[in-house]
Amino acid sequence: MVKNIQLNEIDTTVAAENFAKLLLDKHTLFLNGTWGSGKSTFLNKVEDITVLKIHYLDLWNIKDERSVLELGFRSLHPVIYFLGRVMAVVAVVISLLMTPAINLGLGVYFQDSGVYTLIGFIVLLVGVYQFFKVKSDRVYIWLFDKLQIDEKVLVIDDFDRASSEKQREAYKLFNVLNGRLAIVFVGDYDNLTDSGDFLKKIIDQRVELPLVLTSKEIWSDYLREIENTFDVTVSQDLRSLFLRSQLNLRDRKHYNRLVIQELIQNKKFGRVNIEQQLAVIYAYLFQQELYKALLRGELPAKSEGYEKSMNSENRLVSAISFEKTTEDLIYDILNRNGGYPAPFLSNQSAYLLYENVDNLSVEKAQNIISDDEKLSDSFMESEGIDDFYRYIESNYETFSSHQKVMFEQLAINYGMQGKSTQLILYVINNIDNALIPRKQLSGVSGSSLMYSIPEEWKGMDEAEVSRQRFNKWMDLLFATKFTLSDTVYFLENFSIFSYSELKDLLPTLNEEHLKESDELHSQGIVLAYLSQQHIWEHISKWPDCIFRKIQEFSVEELLDFFVKIQVLSFQSERVYAITAAGRNFGTGYIVPWDVDVMDTFKKEFEMLKRQGYRLI
Repeated sequence: MVKNIQLNEIDTTVAAENFAKLLLDKHTLFLNGTWGSGKSTFLNKVEDITVLKIHYLDLWNIKDERSVLELGFRSLHPVIYFLGRVMAVVAVVISLLMTPAINLGLGVYFQDSGVYTLIGFIVLLVGVYQFFKVKSDRVYIWLFDKLQIDEKVLVIDDFDRASSEKQREAYKLFNVLNGRLAIVFVGDYDNLTDSGDFLKKIIDQRVELPLVLTSKEIWSDYLREIENTFDVTVSQDLRSLFLRSQLNLRDRKHYNRLVIQELIQNKKFGRVNIEQQLAVIYAYLFQQELYKALLRGELPAKSEGYEKSMNSENRLVSAISFEKTTEDLIYDILNRNGGYPAPFLSNQSAYLLYENVDNLSVEKAQNIISDDEKLSDSFMESEGIDDFYRYIESNYETFSSHQKVMFEQLAINYGMQGKSTQLILYVINNIDNALIPRKQLSGVSGSSLMYSIPEEWKGMDEAEVSRQRFNKWMDLLFATKFTLSDTVYFLENFSIFSYSELKDLLPTLNEEHLKESDELHSQGIVLAYLSQQHIWEHISKWPDCIFRKIQEFSVEELLDFFVKIQVLSFQSERVYAITAAGRNFGTGYIVPWDVDVMDTFKKEFEMLKRQGYRLI
């Protein structure tokens, strides 16, 4: 089972140590980095290393009207600030409780001491301060001057996102503290407001985040983790998609959450193509308009430049030299077809976020293959081109020799029983090509077809190739203990050879061959004999041994025989038409029967009718 992807902690120890040394000199620094690029993570690392106490002042998240000087004091001297606020509140409360309006008798305890006067004085000071605080921060300036702050560092976070007014107030705080402690402004230097020119004058050094926190390094590391976790190889297109996008640590966190959600929590791993799913998640998170197009069933449009490069005369050179757009990259990734699990083009809904997927997973397909009973059932029950068929087809070349032998044995055994699912046909076709590959159509020249000839055909003409193929099949099927009649039936039934071809490949057949009694398909040898004797369509010339053999046929054998000989023509389930003519193998012409088939096969037709078949 795939485990959650653990986001690796990026080692910034060396850079953090160097930054910590700068703080000892009480310099004013600007830590530069875009939003979400890992500045806070880096400062946390510095905090673990430095002997100084780091205090944070976040100008962007101020939710009240307190001045930056007051907030700075609260950050650098939190205990004194808290006690001062508490004392002021307590003094006011006590003063109110001692007034004639709310007299609880507290004045009796203090009237003969200086406490009464002190409390009244404090209340007066608080009232005066509250009245004048908007206009003056002198009390904090005075306190800053009197209190020790040597072993501290002030970090002014999100400086670039603060309003111009707050930035100007921060400069006032800087003027008060300059030279007494290290001050670190944090933000994106390129996004500073008009006051940026003033900042350039006061900072001693601008510090960039370490290289390992750049977008390229972050996502290169993350894609390696993807490859290791899901055992896939990330293509250059997907790699380019991330590395050119300037995505940061915060983006990685959001993206990884969706990867875990879709592939692990929603159990899509093994049910979707990993790379295509990653591209869809990318579109959902970072290219929302493009994702909306995917919801409508539309692939992103290729850029005009990419379209031209693909249609140019020197396509390879153009494709290499042209830099694909984001849309081009996603188009190419999602447009790839074939393989298992079903690709995006074949099963788009499975790749959309928050959608359930119920197709066969790779893990379940592998479990079926490792269980003999389940594998046998899958060969029998595979209807059409289902998920298990697609899995076998996509991975056939990677299966072990032992697994392929299992597939071949099942396909041959079920094929001999007359079963013919898509999976059985696929495996038998692979056996045939493994024995001797067939020539492949490569093109058309005028009215002639052009074929590519396999290397295995070297030194042989088509007749010799057919002979070699036939011999290999006979050896394979005889080794499985099938009779000659069953072997003939199998080779014709799966279109490996026609009866017209078999008549020249088989040894000369005689009436003794017709006496075999342990066949699964005794009609096979009969049809081969008729073809070899050139009396296929000449029923009047059939020897008596043929008719005696026909009388021994089962219903299934009889139906197959009549359909192959073309006495009956399939119409619909359990309905067959009696024909008036057959086909000559040599000429291909239709030849009327030379007997009355209704009379000749009267007993056989009646048997079929008794079994519920309708003959018309």
